[in-house]
Amino acid sequence: MSPQLCKRPKGDDPLAIEPVPPPPPPPPCVVAFDERMLLHEEQPDPERPNKPPHPERPDRLRAILARLQATGIFPVRPPGTLHG
Repeated sequence: MSPQLCKRPKGDDPLAIEPVPPPPPPPPCVVAFDERMLLHEEQPDPERPNKPPHPERPDRLRAILARLQATGIFPVRPPGTLHG
């Protein structure tokens, strides 16, 4: 056993080891999406033409959603439903 997975028990036997339990799984993650998020699009500001664009754009959100759906992390569900 590797040193990271073992620890010495309290006792007299210097060769005795006991397994260390694995760490707990990560907490669940919630992904929320609403079609209205795709309506968020920055409009050019004529007074600040060199201002960098806001990172959240409809095409970026669509790409993220497509990737999450392709990997099965965020399955497609009918509108208005919480569970499949």
